[in-house]
Amino acid sequence: MYDKRIDPSINNDQILLFAVFKNIPLLVKTLLEFNTVDPSVSADDPLCISCFNSYTEIVEMLLQQDNVDPTVLKDCSICVASQKGFTEIVRLLLKDPRVDPSAQANYPLQKAVSTGRNEIVQMLLQDSRVTGVEELVYELIIEAAYKGHYDVVQTILKDACVDPTVENNNLIKWTAKQRLLPVLEMIIDCVDIVEGGMKSPFILAVRNNHVLFVQRLLKDVRINPTCKNNYVILHAVKTGKTHIVEVLLRDKRIDVAFLSDKPLVAACMIGKMEIVALMLQYGVDPSFGEQQAIKEAAKRGHKNIVKLLLEQKRVDPSHSDMNAFTLAVENDRVDTVQILLQDSRIDPSVLGSDAI
Repeated sequence: MYDKRIDPSINNDQILLFAVFKNIPLLVKTLLEFNTVDPSVSADDPLCISCFNSYTEIVEMLLQQDNVDPTVLKDCSICVASQKGFTEIVRLLLKDPRVDPSAQANYPLQKAVSTGRNEIVQMLLQDSRVTGVEELVYELIIEAAYKGHYDVVQTILKDACVDPTVENNNLIKWTAKQRLLPVLEMIIDCVDIVEGGMKSPFILAVRNNHVLFVQRLLKDVRINPTCKNNYVILHAVKTGKTHIVEVLLRDKRIDVAFLSDKPLVAACMIGKMEIVALMLQYGVDPSFGEQQAIKEAAKRGHKNIVKLLLEQKRVDPSHSDMNAFTLAVENDRVDTVQILLQDSRIDPSVLGSDAI
């Protein structure tokens, strides 16, 4: 090749392209010693090809050439290397002052986050040329969290310009909806977990039946499980979220007197046996409101709940004219009527011939 009659740049530097494609660093080095060889002349940019294929040694050689532009093809080199996770190549490119790591609306950072390239994310965030990150925080964290790249989430949160309360504190709300407990642990101390009304993180966690999330939030002194007129416990009962109800019942701030009213009656109405049993276990008064609990259970034919309530000394199935027995008969709840007739306090004759 050192024969003067041979032109190594023949056919638009096809020899150089061949050496790059085949990852032959020694041949690339030899070719670059010739003034006639131009590594930037081809439309198939040698640097981009090298970055795409992780040819680190060739990338390093090409970056030393004054006529190699690492920003060609819309900063293809840094974008590709970041997306594919080629850490050493990204490190080489970032050392070059010509490289724009925030190219294409921070495409390198977005792709590094999306693919879980945590070390590259760290390098990009530490580069002063990467700007506008604060505008992408919400999207970046959601992308990383959704794909399970929790190390990347932590890296982003550690960045000084990152505010996890952006977008009206939507990050914690989204975390509650998606049941992402690891992310909650990372942000709970620096976000408002109370704000949001009926869309607060706590209420969203309850609505989404995320037991572990609810347990964690209840450990925070800012959370009040009786907020919104005891909405949370009532919602959990009405929607049959047994495990959530159990978690809430363990909290001493829950008002047992309130449970004896609407929540217990609601559980009896919809036939949630496990929830009724739980509330009785935690001291709820089953006779509250003129024996309303057994009346509602009998009326709707929830025989197992009726059985359970009859075991409670405070429950009186014969209370008032419109009692549990009467309601069961009027609504043709045969199985429930048979259970109630076994109780000595029930007198079927009070209904006269209508009972027959």
